[in-house]
Amino acid sequence: MIKSLSSISYNLSLLDKLNHKVNTALSTQEALEYGSDDSVLYSKILGIRGDINSYDSISQHIDLSKAFNTTSDDTMAQIKTSTQSMISELIEANTDTTGQNQREIIATQLEDYKESLLALSNTKVDGQYLFSGVNTNLTPFSQDPTTGVISYQSDNSTRKINVEDATYTAQGINGIEAFYYVDTEASSGQKYGQGETFTFNSSETVMDDDGNTWQLVDTNGDTSFDGLYINGDTSTTPIPVTDNGDGTVTMTNNTSTVVLNISSDGDSFTFTSNNIILDKDGNEWELTDSNNDGTFDSLYINGDTSTTPISVTDNGDGTFTALNTSVAELEVHRSIFDDLDNVINALRLEDNAGNTITVADQKNVVSDVLARMNKAFESQNISHSLVGTRTSTIESYGSIVSTKLTNLNILEKEYGSADLTELGIQAKALEITYTALYSTISRVNELSLVNYMR
Repeated sequence: MIKSLSSISYNLSLLDKLNHKVNTALSTQEALEYGSDDSVLYSKILGIRGDINSYDSISQHIDLSKAFNTTSDDTMAQIKTSTQSMISELIEANTDTTGQNQREIIATQLEDYKESLLALSNTKVDGQYLFSGVNTNLTPFSQDPTTGVISYQSDNSTRKINVEDATYTAQGINGIEAFYYVDTEASSGQKYGQGETFTFNSSETVMDDDGNTWQLVDTNGDTSFDGLYINGDTSTTPIPVTDNGDGTVTMTNNTSTVVLNISSDGDSFTFTSNNIILDKDGNEWELTDSNNDGTFDSLYINGDTSTTPISVTDNGDGTFTALNTSVAELEVHRSIFDDLDNVINALRLEDNAGNTITVADQKNVVSDVLARMNKAFESQNISHSLVGTRTSTIESYGSIVSTKLTNLNILEKEYGSADLTELGIQAKALEITYTALYSTISRVNELSLVNYMR
C-alpha cells in the first residue's frame, strides 16, 4: 500500500508539471517556456528574432532618412530656381539697352542671390548638413570675412545609409555636386597595352592602372637601363628595355595583363586655389606647399604626400598651371560662388582686386559668366536627378525591408506560437487523468485492515 501511494504521488507530480506547461502555453500562447524544451526549435526562433531586430533597425533608419531625402530634393529645386533667376538677370545685364545704373542694381540683386545660395548650401536636417558628404557635422561652406570668397570645407565623399544586411547605398549629394561644375578636363598620359612598342624619356614616370610605378633599372652596372621593374623591385619579372643613349628608352609592353601609362603626355591646365580638382575615380587632388616656402608647388592625390605628385606653377595672379603627369583623367571643378563674385564686381566696373575695368571688359565678364551659369545649371539638373535616383533606391529598399519584416513576423508566429487546439486537447486529457487519479487516491484511502477483515 505504501508503494502504491508513492507511485501515485510520483504520477501526480508529473501531471502537475505537464499541467503547468499547458496552462503557461495557453496563457502566453508561446510554444516554448524554456529553450531547453526544444533546443532546435528555440534556435530557429532566436535566429528569426535576430533578423527581425536587424531589419527593424534598418527600417527605422530608412524612415528617418525620409526628411533628409525630401529636404535635399526641395533644396536642390530652390538652388536651380535661384540659378535660373540669376541667368535671367545676366541676360538683361548683357543687353546694350541696359544702362550702368541698372547693371549696378542687378549686381545688388545677385549679391542677394549669393547670400541665399550660401544659406541653402548650409541647410541642416536633424542636426546634419545636407551637402557635407559623410562629414555631416561639418559646415560645408564658409565665407571669408575679409575677401567674401566662399569655399567648400568638406570633401568629395558621399553619405551612405544601411538599406539591407551589410548593404549600403548613397544618399543625397555633396557640395561639389551641388555648387560646382566641370570647368576644364585634362587627359592623362598615353596608355600602352600588351604588345605595343613605344619610346619614352628616362625621366618620365611609368605607371600601371593599379597605381604601381615601373622603374628603370641598370641591373648589370653598364650604365645603360636594361629593365623596367614594378616599384623598382628587381626580384619581380621585368619588361626588357633598350637604352637609346640619348636620354630615351624604347620598350615593348610584353606583359600579359598590365596597361602602362607614360605620365608626361597629359594635358596642361590652369586653375585657382578655390577650384576643386577631381579624377575620374572621385579622388581629390589637393594643392600642397611641399617645401614649406609659402608657395603651392604640387598636387597630391587626397593630400597624401607619400604619393607621386603633379608639379604646379604659381602664375602670381591667383592661378596655377600644371601638366597632368598622372595616369588619371582630371577635372577642374569651378564654384558658382566664384562666378558670382566675378560678375558682381564687373557689373560695378571693377575686377576682384577693386581695380577699375572698362565697359568692354565688363561685357566680356558678363558674357563669360552667363555661359558658365548655364553650364552650372546643367550640372545642377544632373545633381538633382541624382538626388531623385538615390532617394528612389532608398524607398525601394524600404518596401523590400517592410515586406521582409512582415514575412519574418509571420514566420516567428508560426514557429513561436503555441498550437491552441493541441493544448486544448491536452488540457482536457489532463482533466480526465486528474479525475481518474484522484478517484484512485480516494479508493486507496478507504482501504484498512478492518475493512479487509469484514
